[in-house]
Amino acid sequence: MFVPAGSQLVKITRWSRRFITPCCVVLGAVSVSAPVAAEQMFELVGGTMGMGGFNARATGASPASTFFNPALLPQAKQELQFGTFAMRLDYRIESLPRPNCEREPCSADIRQDIAEINAPGDFDGTRSEYFSDAPPIATSWLEGGKPGGLSARPRNGASPEAETVLFHSIGMVKRVLDEKLVYGFYAMVPADGPFIHNNSFFSDEREQYFENSLQPELFSDRTRSSSLAFGFGSEFMKGLSVGASFTLSVMNQSQAQSYVPNGVDLTKQQVNVEYTAVSNLVPHLGVAYQWGASLGLTATYHGVQKFEIQSGFANMLNSGESQDSAESFVFGYIPRSVSVGAAYELTEAIGAVASAQWSQWSQYLDRHAHNPVDIPAEGEKAWSDTVSLTGGGRWQADDFAVFVDATYVPSAVPGQPGRKNYVDNDRAGVATGGSCPFSLWGANFTVGAQLQVQFLLAREVRKVDFLVRDEVPDDAEGRSGISAVPYDGAPGLQTNNPGWPGYNTDGVLIGAGAHIGLAF
Repeated sequence: MFVPAGSQLVKITRWSRRFITPCCVVLGAVSVSAPVAAEQMFELVGGTMGMGGFNARATGASPASTFFNPALLPQAKQELQFGTFAMRLDYRIESLPRPNCEREPCSADIRQDIAEINAPGDFDGTRSEYFSDAPPIATSWLEGGKPGGLSARPRNGASPEAETVLFHSIGMVKRVLDEKLVYGFYAMVPADGPFIHNNSFFSDEREQYFENSLQPELFSDRTRSSSLAFGFGSEFMKGLSVGASFTLSVMNQSQAQSYVPNGVDLTKQQVNVEYTAVSNLVPHLGVAYQWGASLGLTATYHGVQKFEIQSGFANMLNSGESQDSAESFVFGYIPRSVSVGAAYELTEAIGAVASAQWSQWSQYLDRHAHNPVDIPAEGEKAWSDTVSLTGGGRWQADDFAVFVDATYVPSAVPGQPGRKNYVDNDRAGVATGGSCPFSLWGANFTVGAQLQVQFLLAREVRKVDFLVRDEVPDDAEGRSGISAVPYDGAPGLQTNNPGWPGYNTDGVLIGAGAHIGLAF
Protein backbone atom coordinates (compact mmCIF):
# COMPACT_ATOMS: atom_id res chain seq x y z
CA MET A 1 0.00 0.00 0.00
CA PHE A 2 1.22 3.53 -0.80
CA VAL A 3 2.81 4.98 2.34
CA PRO A 4 4.28 8.52 2.40
CA ALA A 5 7.95 8.99 2.98
CA GLY A 6 9.14 9.42 6.52
CA SER A 7 6.81 6.75 7.94
CA GLN A 8 9.64 4.54 9.24
CA LEU A 9 9.90 3.93 12.96
CA VAL A 10 12.47 5.81 15.01
CA LYS A 11 14.08 4.97 18.31
CA ILE A 12 12.72 6.42 21.52
CA THR A 13 14.89 9.13 22.99
CA ARG A 14 15.15 9.54 26.74
CA TRP A 15 13.60 13.00 26.50
CA SER A 16 10.62 11.85 24.42
CA ARG A 17 10.03 8.82 26.66
CA ARG A 18 9.70 11.06 29.72
CA PHE A 19 7.30 13.29 27.81
CA ILE A 20 5.19 10.63 26.08
CA THR A 21 4.50 8.30 29.01
CA PRO A 22 2.29 10.73 30.97
CA CYS A 23 0.60 11.79 27.72
CA CYS A 24 -0.33 8.17 27.01
CA VAL A 25 -1.92 7.89 30.44
CA VAL A 26 -3.89 11.12 29.99
CA LEU A 27 -5.11 10.23 26.49
CA GLY A 28 -6.16 6.80 27.63
CA ALA A 29 -8.22 8.28 30.44
CA VAL A 30 -9.82 10.87 28.18
CA SER A 31 -10.68 8.33 25.52
CA VAL A 32 -12.87 6.30 27.84
CA SER A 33 -14.54 9.12 29.73
CA ALA A 34 -15.25 12.09 27.46
CA PRO A 35 -18.97 12.59 26.72
CA VAL A 36 -18.61 12.88 22.93
CA ALA A 37 -21.25 11.72 20.48
CA ALA A 38 -21.59 11.86 16.71
CA GLU A 39 -18.39 12.45 14.73
CA GLN A 40 -19.66 15.01 12.22
CA MET A 41 -16.36 16.84 11.76
CA PHE A 42 -14.45 13.63 11.06
CA GLU A 43 -16.91 12.70 8.31
CA LEU A 44 -17.09 16.21 6.88
CA VAL A 45 -13.42 17.20 6.57
CA GLY A 46 -11.70 13.80 6.35
CA GLY A 47 -8.31 13.12 7.87
CA THR A 48 -6.74 16.40 8.98
CA MET A 49 -3.59 14.66 10.18
CA GLY A 50 -1.18 12.80 7.95
CA MET A 51 -1.82 12.06 4.27
CA GLY A 52 -5.30 10.54 4.41
CA GLY A 53 -7.34 13.54 3.25
CA PHE A 54 -10.74 12.61 1.87
CA ASN A 55 -9.36 9.08 1.24
CA ALA A 56 -8.49 8.42 4.89
CA ARG A 57 -10.49 5.17 4.85
CA ALA A 58 -8.17 3.76 2.19
CA THR A 59 -4.70 5.21 2.82
CA GLY A 60 -2.58 7.66 4.84
CA ALA A 61 -1.83 5.68 7.99
CA SER A 62 -1.76 8.14 10.90
CA PRO A 63 -3.61 8.85 14.17
CA ALA A 64 -6.61 9.84 12.01
CA SER A 65 -6.82 6.18 10.91
CA THR A 66 -8.13 5.44 14.41
CA PHE A 67 -11.55 6.62 13.24
CA PHE A 68 -11.45 6.14 9.49
CA ASN A 69 -9.82 2.69 9.28
CA PRO A 70 -8.09 1.27 12.38
CA ALA A 71 -6.64 -1.55 10.27
CA LEU A 72 -4.16 1.02 8.91
CA LEU A 73 -2.72 1.72 12.39
CA PRO A 74 0.01 -0.98 12.11
CA GLN A 75 1.39 0.92 9.09
CA ALA A 76 1.56 4.24 10.98
CA LYS A 77 4.69 5.35 12.77
CA GLN A 78 4.58 5.66 16.52
CA GLU A 79 4.05 9.32 17.29
CA LEU A 80 2.05 11.99 19.09
CA GLN A 81 0.48 14.66 16.88
CA PHE A 82 -1.02 18.08 17.56
CA GLY A 83 -2.86 20.18 15.03
CA THR A 84 -5.17 23.09 14.34
CA PHE A 85 -7.91 23.18 11.72
CA ALA A 86 -10.02 26.20 10.78
CA MET A 87 -13.22 25.85 8.79
CA ARG A 88 -15.37 28.59 7.31
CA LEU A 89 -18.92 27.62 6.38
CA ASP A 90 -20.93 30.03 4.24
CA TYR A 91 -24.40 28.52 3.78
CA ARG A 92 -26.94 30.59 1.82
CA ILE A 93 -30.70 30.12 2.12
CA GLU A 94 -32.67 32.49 -0.10
CA SER A 95 -36.43 32.51 0.38
CA LEU A 96 -38.70 33.05 -2.58
CA PRO A 97 -41.06 35.96 -1.83
CA ARG A 98 -44.62 35.24 -0.82
CA PRO A 99 -46.73 36.15 -3.85
CA ASN A 100 -48.18 39.63 -4.18
CA CYS A 101 -51.90 39.89 -3.47
CA GLU A 102 -54.62 42.14 -4.79
CA ARG A 103 -55.85 42.61 -1.26
CA GLU A 104 -54.31 42.75 2.20
CA PRO A 105 -53.67 40.53 3.96
CA CYS A 106 -52.44 38.10 1.31
CA SER A 107 -54.78 35.15 0.82
CA ALA A 108 -52.02 32.82 2.08
CA ASP A 109 -51.45 34.82 5.28
CA ILE A 110 -52.92 33.81 8.63
CA ARG A 111 -55.32 36.63 9.52
CA GLN A 112 -55.22 38.16 12.98
CA ASP A 113 -58.87 37.40 13.73
CA ILE A 114 -58.25 33.71 13.02
CA ALA A 115 -54.95 33.58 14.94
CA GLU A 116 -56.61 35.07 18.03
CA ILE A 117 -58.98 32.09 18.22
CA ASN A 118 -57.22 29.65 20.54
CA ALA A 119 -59.88 27.96 22.66
CA PRO A 120 -60.70 24.28 22.00
CA GLY A 121 -63.86 23.99 19.96
CA ASP A 122 -63.55 27.40 18.30
CA PHE A 123 -62.77 25.61 15.07
CA ASP A 124 -65.23 22.96 13.96
CA GLY A 125 -64.63 20.76 10.96
CA THR A 126 -62.77 17.68 9.87
CA ARG A 127 -59.37 18.83 11.19
CA SER A 128 -60.34 20.91 14.20
CA GLU A 129 -58.22 18.82 16.61
CA TYR A 130 -55.02 20.13 15.06
CA PHE A 131 -55.94 23.75 15.74
CA SER A 132 -57.09 23.03 19.27
CA ASP A 133 -53.54 21.83 20.02
CA ALA A 134 -51.58 24.53 18.17
CA PRO A 135 -53.43 27.39 16.47
CA PRO A 136 -51.31 29.30 13.94
CA ILE A 137 -49.83 32.72 14.65
CA ALA A 138 -50.92 35.76 12.65
CA THR A 139 -48.50 36.25 9.77
CA SER A 140 -48.35 40.00 10.43
CA TRP A 141 -47.26 39.29 14.05
CA LEU A 142 -44.42 37.11 12.80
CA GLU A 143 -43.22 39.75 10.38
CA GLY A 144 -43.61 42.83 12.57
CA GLY A 145 -44.29 41.64 16.09
CA LYS A 146 -47.31 42.25 18.33
CA PRO A 147 -47.28 45.33 20.56
CA GLY A 148 -46.83 44.32 24.17
CA GLY A 149 -46.33 40.68 23.25
CA LEU A 150 -44.66 38.64 20.52
CA SER A 151 -41.40 40.06 19.16
CA ALA A 152 -40.87 40.03 15.39
CA ARG A 153 -39.46 36.86 13.89
CA PRO A 154 -39.56 37.42 10.12
CA ARG A 155 -39.42 34.39 7.86
CA ASN A 156 -35.89 32.98 7.70
CA GLY A 157 -34.50 35.95 9.62
CA ALA A 158 -32.58 33.51 11.83
CA SER A 159 -31.18 31.33 9.03
CA PRO A 160 -27.42 30.68 9.35
CA GLU A 161 -24.83 33.29 8.52
CA ALA A 162 -21.25 32.71 7.44
CA GLU A 163 -19.09 31.61 10.36
CA THR A 164 -15.58 30.34 11.04
CA VAL A 165 -14.87 27.66 13.61
CA LEU A 166 -11.46 26.66 14.90
CA PHE A 167 -10.62 23.16 16.11
CA HIS A 168 -7.63 21.77 17.95
CA SER A 169 -6.76 18.17 17.14
CA ILE A 170 -4.69 15.62 18.97
CA GLY A 171 -3.78 12.10 17.98
CA MET A 172 -1.47 9.31 18.94
CA VAL A 173 -0.24 5.95 17.66
CA LYS A 174 1.37 3.66 20.22
CA ARG A 175 2.80 0.21 19.46
CA VAL A 176 1.91 -2.09 22.32
CA LEU A 177 3.20 -5.35 20.76
CA ASP A 178 5.01 -4.18 17.63
CA GLU A 179 2.64 -4.49 14.64
CA LYS A 180 0.63 -7.17 16.42
CA LEU A 181 -1.19 -4.64 18.61
CA VAL A 182 -1.21 -0.91 17.93
CA TYR A 183 -3.24 1.64 19.90
CA GLY A 184 -4.65 4.77 18.28
CA PHE A 185 -6.37 7.91 19.51
CA TYR A 186 -7.80 10.86 17.52
CA ALA A 187 -9.83 13.87 18.61
CA MET A 188 -10.99 17.27 17.35
CA VAL A 189 -12.18 19.81 19.95
CA PRO A 190 -13.55 23.35 19.32
CA ALA A 191 -10.99 25.94 20.33
CA ASP A 192 -13.36 28.71 21.39
CA GLY A 193 -16.77 27.18 21.88
CA PRO A 194 -18.73 24.64 23.91
CA PHE A 195 -17.57 21.04 24.08
CA ILE A 196 -20.94 19.99 22.63
CA HIS A 197 -23.46 22.28 20.92
CA ASN A 198 -26.86 21.08 19.70
CA ASN A 199 -29.92 22.92 18.47
CA SER A 200 -33.38 21.52 17.71
CA PHE A 201 -35.81 22.96 15.20
CA PHE A 202 -38.89 21.85 13.28
CA SER A 203 -38.74 21.19 9.57
CA ASP A 204 -42.33 22.29 8.88
CA GLU A 205 -44.89 24.96 9.79
CA ARG A 206 -44.41 24.32 13.53
CA GLU A 207 -41.18 26.30 13.31
CA GLN A 208 -43.35 29.47 13.31
CA TYR A 209 -43.63 29.12 17.10
CA PHE A 210 -39.84 29.34 17.49
CA GLU A 211 -37.29 30.90 15.07
CA ASN A 212 -39.59 30.79 11.99
CA SER A 213 -36.52 30.00 9.89
CA LEU A 214 -35.04 27.26 7.73
CA GLN A 215 -31.84 25.61 8.94
CA PRO A 216 -29.37 23.33 7.10
CA GLU A 217 -30.19 19.86 8.34
CA LEU A 218 -26.66 18.40 8.33
CA PHE A 219 -24.45 21.45 8.94
CA SER A 220 -24.47 24.55 11.17
CA ASP A 221 -24.67 23.38 14.82
CA ARG A 222 -23.43 19.90 13.83
CA THR A 223 -20.04 21.42 12.97
CA ARG A 224 -19.41 22.93 16.39
CA SER A 225 -19.09 19.85 18.63
CA SER A 226 -16.17 17.69 19.67
CA SER A 227 -15.26 14.42 17.98
CA LEU A 228 -13.24 11.58 19.48
CA ALA A 229 -12.24 8.01 18.62
CA PHE A 230 -9.92 5.38 20.11
CA GLY A 231 -9.10 1.83 19.07
CA PHE A 232 -6.61 -0.84 18.06
CA GLY A 233 -5.16 -2.33 14.90
CA SER A 234 -3.24 -5.55 14.33
CA GLU A 235 -1.24 -7.02 11.47
CA PHE A 236 -1.89 -10.58 12.61
CA MET A 237 -0.40 -12.08 9.45
CA LYS A 238 1.90 -10.65 6.79
CA GLY A 239 0.01 -8.31 4.50
CA LEU A 240 -3.32 -8.60 6.32
CA SER A 241 -4.39 -6.19 9.07
CA VAL A 242 -7.61 -5.74 11.00
CA GLY A 243 -8.73 -3.07 13.42
CA ALA A 244 -11.54 -1.94 15.68
CA SER A 245 -12.17 1.51 17.08
CA PHE A 246 -14.92 3.17 19.07
CA THR A 247 -16.76 6.43 19.45
CA LEU A 248 -19.26 7.23 22.16
CA SER A 249 -23.01 7.37 21.62
CA VAL A 250 -24.49 9.33 24.53
CA MET A 251 -28.06 9.24 25.82
CA ASN A 252 -29.11 11.81 28.39
CA GLN A 253 -32.27 11.18 30.39
CA SER A 254 -33.96 13.83 32.52
CA GLN A 255 -37.19 13.80 34.50
CA ALA A 256 -38.56 17.12 35.72
CA GLN A 257 -41.30 17.28 38.36
CA SER A 258 -43.07 20.57 38.97
CA TYR A 259 -45.84 21.95 41.14
CA VAL A 260 -47.83 24.75 39.50
CA PRO A 261 -49.70 26.77 42.14
CA ASN A 262 -50.92 29.31 39.59
CA GLY A 263 -51.38 28.43 35.93
CA VAL A 264 -51.35 32.11 35.01
CA ASP A 265 -48.06 32.94 36.73
CA LEU A 266 -45.54 30.18 35.98
CA THR A 267 -42.73 32.03 37.78
CA LYS A 268 -44.15 30.68 41.05
CA GLN A 269 -43.84 26.98 40.15
CA GLN A 270 -41.59 24.65 42.15
CA VAL A 271 -39.31 22.25 40.24
CA ASN A 272 -37.17 19.17 40.91
CA VAL A 273 -35.13 17.36 38.27
CA GLU A 274 -33.45 13.96 37.96
CA TYR A 275 -30.70 13.59 35.36
CA THR A 276 -28.86 10.54 34.00
CA ALA A 277 -26.26 10.20 31.23
CA VAL A 278 -25.56 6.81 29.64
CA SER A 279 -22.70 6.23 27.20
CA ASN A 280 -22.47 3.34 24.77
CA LEU A 281 -19.50 2.42 22.61
CA VAL A 282 -20.18 2.51 18.87
CA PRO A 283 -17.89 0.06 17.00
CA HIS A 284 -16.06 0.84 13.78
CA LEU A 285 -14.25 -2.00 12.00
CA GLY A 286 -11.60 -2.07 9.32
CA VAL A 287 -9.52 -4.47 7.25
CA ALA A 288 -6.49 -3.80 5.04
CA TYR A 289 -4.82 -6.27 2.68
CA GLN A 290 -1.56 -5.74 0.78
CA TRP A 291 -1.85 -7.58 -2.54
CA GLY A 292 1.61 -7.82 -3.98
CA ALA A 293 4.07 -4.98 -3.82
CA SER A 294 1.87 -2.26 -5.29
CA LEU A 295 -1.82 -2.77 -4.49
CA GLY A 296 -3.50 -2.23 -1.16
CA LEU A 297 -7.19 -2.99 -0.57
CA THR A 298 -9.33 -1.78 2.34
CA ALA A 299 -12.85 -2.13 3.69
CA THR A 300 -14.55 -0.50 6.67
CA TYR A 301 -17.78 -0.59 8.63
CA HIS A 302 -18.96 2.32 10.80
CA GLY A 303 -21.90 2.02 13.19
CA VAL A 304 -24.71 4.50 13.84
CA GLN A 305 -23.57 7.60 15.73
CA LYS A 306 -25.90 9.99 17.54
CA PHE A 307 -26.46 12.06 20.67
CA GLU A 308 -29.88 11.42 22.24
CA ILE A 309 -31.86 13.28 24.89
CA GLN A 310 -34.99 11.91 26.54
CA SER A 311 -36.90 14.41 28.66
CA GLY A 312 -39.90 13.66 30.86
CA PHE A 313 -42.19 16.20 32.50
CA ALA A 314 -44.56 15.60 35.42
CA ASN A 315 -46.65 18.65 36.36
CA MET A 316 -48.96 18.76 39.36
CA LEU A 317 -51.56 21.55 39.44
CA ASN A 318 -53.01 23.21 42.54
CA SER A 319 -56.33 21.63 41.59
CA GLY A 320 -54.82 18.24 42.40
CA GLU A 321 -54.65 17.18 38.75
CA SER A 322 -51.40 15.97 37.20
CA GLN A 323 -50.16 16.10 33.64
CA ASP A 324 -47.28 14.00 32.30
CA SER A 325 -45.47 14.27 28.97
CA ALA A 326 -42.20 13.20 27.37
CA GLU A 327 -40.05 14.36 24.47
CA SER A 328 -37.09 12.81 22.67
CA PHE A 329 -34.38 14.59 20.72
CA VAL A 330 -31.61 13.22 18.52
CA PHE A 331 -28.61 15.30 17.47
CA GLY A 332 -25.76 14.66 15.08
CA TYR A 333 -27.20 11.46 13.64
CA ILE A 334 -24.77 9.74 11.26
CA PRO A 335 -25.98 6.44 9.79
CA ARG A 336 -24.10 3.18 9.51
CA SER A 337 -21.81 3.03 6.51
CA VAL A 338 -19.64 0.60 4.58
CA SER A 339 -16.69 1.57 2.41
CA VAL A 340 -14.21 -0.11 0.07
CA GLY A 341 -10.98 1.38 -1.22
CA ALA A 342 -7.81 0.70 -3.18
CA ALA A 343 -4.38 2.34 -3.22
CA TYR A 344 -1.98 1.58 -6.07
CA GLU A 345 1.71 2.51 -6.48
CA LEU A 346 2.19 3.57 -10.09
CA THR A 347 5.89 4.24 -9.48
CA GLU A 348 8.09 4.54 -6.41
CA ALA A 349 7.10 8.20 -6.19
CA ILE A 350 3.52 8.30 -7.49
CA GLY A 351 0.42 6.54 -6.20
CA ALA A 352 -3.31 6.61 -6.90
CA VAL A 353 -6.14 5.95 -4.47
CA ALA A 354 -9.93 5.63 -4.74
CA SER A 355 -12.76 4.74 -2.37
CA ALA A 356 -16.53 4.45 -2.29
CA GLN A 357 -18.77 4.72 0.77
CA TRP A 358 -22.38 3.57 1.17
CA SER A 359 -24.38 5.30 3.93
CA GLN A 360 -27.80 4.21 5.19
CA TRP A 361 -29.47 7.62 5.32
CA SER A 362 -32.91 6.04 4.86
CA GLN A 363 -32.84 5.39 8.63
CA TYR A 364 -32.08 9.01 9.52
CA LEU A 365 -33.60 10.51 12.68
CA ASP A 366 -34.10 14.26 12.80
CA ARG A 367 -33.71 16.47 15.86
CA HIS A 368 -37.14 15.48 17.17
CA ALA A 369 -36.25 11.78 16.87
CA HIS A 370 -38.46 11.26 13.82
CA ASN A 371 -37.59 9.53 10.61
CA PRO A 372 -38.69 11.92 7.82
CA VAL A 373 -41.64 9.66 6.98
CA ASP A 374 -42.79 9.14 10.58
CA ILE A 375 -45.14 12.13 10.35
CA PRO A 376 -47.37 11.58 7.31
CA ALA A 377 -47.23 14.31 4.69
CA GLU A 378 -48.78 13.95 1.27
CA GLY A 379 -46.24 13.72 -1.53
CA GLU A 380 -43.20 13.35 0.73
CA LYS A 381 -40.63 10.61 0.19
CA ALA A 382 -38.18 8.90 2.53
CA TRP A 383 -34.52 9.83 2.52
CA SER A 384 -32.39 7.64 0.27
CA ASP A 385 -29.23 5.69 0.94
CA THR A 386 -26.21 7.24 -0.76
CA VAL A 387 -22.90 6.25 -2.33
CA SER A 388 -20.05 8.77 -2.06
CA LEU A 389 -17.05 8.59 -4.40
CA THR A 390 -13.51 9.82 -3.72
CA GLY A 391 -10.33 9.66 -5.77
CA GLY A 392 -6.87 11.15 -5.57
CA GLY A 393 -3.15 10.93 -6.05
CA ARG A 394 -0.07 10.75 -3.85
CA TRP A 395 3.46 11.94 -4.67
CA GLN A 396 6.68 11.84 -2.72
CA ALA A 397 10.24 12.95 -3.30
CA ASP A 398 12.83 11.99 -0.71
CA ASP A 399 11.09 12.82 2.59
CA PHE A 400 8.53 15.28 1.22
CA ALA A 401 5.02 13.98 0.40
CA VAL A 402 1.98 15.62 -1.23
CA PHE A 403 -1.62 14.48 -1.77
CA VAL A 404 -4.55 15.71 -3.87
CA ASP A 405 -8.12 14.36 -3.43
CA ALA A 406 -11.51 15.02 -4.97
CA THR A 407 -14.83 13.85 -3.54
CA TYR A 408 -18.53 13.86 -4.39
CA VAL A 409 -21.17 13.29 -1.72
CA PRO A 410 -24.79 13.20 -2.96
CA SER A 411 -27.57 14.48 -0.73
CA ALA A 412 -29.87 11.90 0.83
CA VAL A 413 -32.74 14.40 0.97
CA PRO A 414 -35.42 13.98 -1.71
CA GLY A 415 -37.33 16.85 -3.28
CA GLN A 416 -39.27 18.92 -0.73
CA PRO A 417 -42.43 20.06 -2.58
CA GLY A 418 -44.75 19.83 0.42
CA ARG A 419 -44.82 20.34 4.17
CA LYS A 420 -41.24 19.30 5.00
CA ASN A 421 -38.17 21.57 4.77
CA TYR A 422 -35.13 19.36 5.21
CA VAL A 423 -32.48 21.69 3.78
CA ASP A 424 -29.50 19.89 2.25
CA ASN A 425 -27.29 19.91 -0.87
CA ASP A 426 -25.03 17.67 -2.90
CA ARG A 427 -21.41 18.30 -1.95
CA ALA A 428 -18.29 18.30 -4.14
CA GLY A 429 -14.82 19.11 -2.88
CA VAL A 430 -11.08 19.05 -3.43
CA ALA A 431 -8.29 18.84 -0.87
CA THR A 432 -4.52 19.05 -1.01
CA GLY A 433 -1.77 18.84 1.56
CA GLY A 434 1.75 17.80 2.32
CA SER A 435 4.08 16.64 5.07
CA CYS A 436 7.79 16.61 5.75
CA PRO A 437 9.90 15.09 8.59
CA PHE A 438 12.76 16.91 10.34
CA SER A 439 14.99 16.49 13.40
CA LEU A 440 15.47 18.96 16.24
CA TRP A 441 17.00 18.72 19.71
CA GLY A 442 17.67 15.03 19.23
CA ALA A 443 14.00 14.26 18.49
CA ASN A 444 12.24 13.40 15.22
CA PHE A 445 9.27 15.47 14.08
CA THR A 446 6.88 15.63 11.15
CA VAL A 447 5.17 18.83 10.07
CA GLY A 448 2.24 18.99 7.66
CA ALA A 449 -0.49 21.23 6.31
CA GLN A 450 -3.57 20.96 4.14
CA LEU A 451 -6.22 23.04 2.39
CA GLN A 452 -9.68 22.02 1.20
CA VAL A 453 -12.67 23.58 -0.53
CA GLN A 454 -16.10 21.96 -0.66
CA PHE A 455 -19.03 23.32 -2.62
CA LEU A 456 -22.62 22.81 -1.55
CA LEU A 457 -24.16 22.63 -4.99
CA ALA A 458 -27.04 24.98 -5.77
CA ARG A 459 -30.52 23.54 -5.22
CA GLU A 460 -33.94 25.04 -5.81
CA VAL A 461 -37.09 23.96 -3.97
CA ARG A 462 -40.53 24.93 -5.22
CA LYS A 463 -43.56 24.13 -3.11
CA VAL A 464 -46.74 22.64 -4.55
CA ASP A 465 -49.62 24.38 -2.79
CA PHE A 466 -51.92 21.40 -2.40
CA LEU A 467 -49.06 19.43 -0.74
CA VAL A 468 -48.41 22.12 1.88
CA ARG A 469 -50.44 21.83 5.07
CA ASP A 470 -53.37 24.25 5.04
CA GLU A 471 -53.30 25.77 8.53
CA VAL A 472 -56.84 27.10 8.22
CA PRO A 473 -59.07 24.38 6.72
CA ASP A 474 -61.52 25.53 4.08
CA ASP A 475 -64.39 24.20 6.22
CA ALA A 476 -63.23 26.01 9.39
CA GLU A 477 -66.10 27.51 11.37
CA GLY A 478 -66.35 29.87 14.28
CA ARG A 479 -69.31 30.71 16.46
CA SER A 480 -71.63 33.66 16.53
CA GLY A 481 -73.67 33.32 19.68
CA ILE A 482 -74.75 29.67 19.66
CA SER A 483 -74.56 29.21 15.88
CA ALA A 484 -71.59 28.03 13.84
CA VAL A 485 -70.61 30.34 10.98
CA PRO A 486 -67.94 29.90 8.29
CA TYR A 487 -64.86 32.08 8.35
CA ASP A 488 -64.85 34.13 5.18
CA GLY A 489 -61.06 33.95 4.91
CA ALA A 490 -60.81 30.17 5.22
CA PRO A 491 -60.91 29.06 1.55
CA GLY A 492 -57.54 28.46 -0.15
CA LEU A 493 -54.08 27.80 1.25
CA GLN A 494 -53.12 29.68 4.40
CA THR A 495 -49.75 28.89 5.90
CA ASN A 496 -46.81 30.22 7.88
CA ASN A 497 -44.52 27.42 6.69
CA PRO A 498 -41.13 29.21 6.39
CA GLY A 499 -40.31 27.17 3.28
CA TRP A 500 -43.37 28.30 1.29
CA PRO A 501 -43.52 29.12 -1.61
CA GLY A 502 -39.93 27.91 -2.08
CA TYR A 503 -36.26 28.61 -1.50
CA ASN A 504 -32.81 28.35 -3.06
CA THR A 505 -29.75 27.04 -1.22
CA ASP A 506 -26.03 26.75 -1.88
CA GLY A 507 -22.82 27.29 -0.01
CA VAL A 508 -19.09 26.82 0.29
CA LEU A 509 -16.91 25.25 2.96
CA ILE A 510 -13.23 26.25 3.17
CA GLY A 511 -10.87 24.47 5.54
CA ALA A 512 -7.18 24.86 6.33
CA GLY A 513 -5.02 23.23 8.94
CA ALA A 514 -1.53 22.38 10.10
CA HIS A 515 -0.13 19.71 12.39
CA ILE A 516 3.12 18.62 13.96
CA GLY A 517 4.04 15.14 15.09
CA LEU A 518 6.65 13.89 17.55
CA ALA A 519 7.94 10.38 16.88
CA PHE A 520 8.84 8.32 19.94
